[in-house]
Amino acid sequence: MLRVIACICAVLVPLSAFAADERPSIAVFDLAGKGTTHFEAQLATGAVAQGLRKLEAFTVISSDDIRQLMSIDRQKQLLGASDEGTQASVRALGATHAVVGSVAKTGNNFTAELRLLNTTDGTVMNQKTSEAVPTIDKLVSALTGLGQEVVGPLLAAQQGMLLVRTVEEGAEVFIDDISQGS
Repeated sequence: MLRVIACICAVLVPLSAFAADERPSIAVFDLAGKGTTHFEAQLATGAVAQGLRKLEAFTVISSDDIRQLMSIDRQKQLLGASDEGTQASVRALGATHAVVGSVAKTGNNFTAELRLLNTTDGTVMNQKTSEAVPTIDKLVSALTGLGQEVVGPLLAAQQGMLLVRTVEEGAEVFIDDISQGS
């Protein structure tokens, strides 16, 4: 059993290191607020970005990241530094997909609508809408998962396969500490 786990670890470590270098970029733009405060819309946007980062399948570029890059660029330009920061900003914007949408307050309920866009041709690849909830906290909690759901078409292309071969009969196979069978 230990040989099987060691074999899986030996295979997964190089694959995860490779995947981290090859992750596609996805941009998360500020959700438009409809009847909400700017702060509530920012909370909702942050929840979507956080949910996508948890997947560890993409390099997530949020509106906050872009604002911070622009601020650094501005400071460097004021100090007369090179345009290296500007080049980083341009590279960061090279995302081929973006998550956009809105957060709305109607009466006492909050809802959100998210769309996955292909930035090369402008098509909407997927769209998800949250259920109405009574507080912004509950919406923020729901948006972490909704953001993950909306990028489903991109994750389908990211699936892979792991083949485990062993001569030890009855060896139990664990992936992420969860028994997958023997």
